[in-house]
Amino acid sequence: MSIAAIAPADTYYHPTVAARPSQPVTAVVCVLGPRSCTFAGFLEAGVMGAFEQYTAPAAAGDWDESFLEHSFSESALLRTAPESRTILCDARQIVVPEGLYAEAHLADWIRTCYFMEPEEDLLVTAVSGAPYRVATVCNAPLKKRVAAGKAGKGVYAMGAALLHGAPCKDGECARLLLSADTTYMALWRGGNLLEAVAFPETDAQSVVYHLHSLLHKNGVDAESVTIYAEALYPASETMRLLGNYWNVAGSTADADAEAATWQAVSQAFSRIRACVS
Repeated sequence: MSIAAIAPADTYYHPTVAARPSQPVTAVVCVLGPRSCTFAGFLEAGVMGAFEQYTAPAAAGDWDESFLEHSFSESALLRTAPESRTILCDARQIVVPEGLYAEAHLADWIRTCYFMEPEEDLLVTAVSGAPYRVATVCNAPLKKRVAAGKAGKGVYAMGAALLHGAPCKDGECARLLLSADTTYMALWRGGNLLEAVAFPETDAQSVVYHLHSLLHKNGVDAESVTIYAEALYPASETMRLLGNYWNVAGSTADADAEAATWQAVSQAFSRIRACVS
């Protein structure tokens, strides 16, 4: 694939950073998906100051090597930050209770659920404070390259960040985590995990459809559940549509839509960063 076919990153800045661009970025969280690469830069005070999002061109395949290498080499945030961590996203994942975890059989187990290419491997991440691990399919050469590079201080599965701490201890609740090309959902009752799923669709209608299916499958009534929705990119249309059907925690009719969108994305990245620090 020609590098010329790769569009420049969509870059978003915190208002104070736009006014004072000299503020240094001290840490970066890199989120890699099959067709996207997002870098979130944090300032010394721990506030997210900016994020860059690269999207693979239509002609590129999933996990296109030239696209990902170009994104890493072009990222202004990654070039300047002394600390970085990488989170890999792929809808092909399973959640494994610690009592059933057996590394020798894990690849065979996940192949009964998903197709894996010969060059693909598994990335396994323990969920802090919980008795299970998340195994996700990933590109093996990419995992090695990232681990050996500047963004390799830690490589994690996004599904583990989804499950880091139940958002509520009483009643029924669901957490949605939307990356640029993968949707993650998990459902809890009384603080106990019922189910966690992931899908490659990220458009608003598909997100609503999959959430409705998850709730229906587990016998959860729409009136009784609270939805905690996070997006690692501006997703105001999805958030609006979710609010039409369910009680979405923290949703407001903020007159300043741009400020509300920035705050939502910033909070999501900040929680993700805490999960992998």
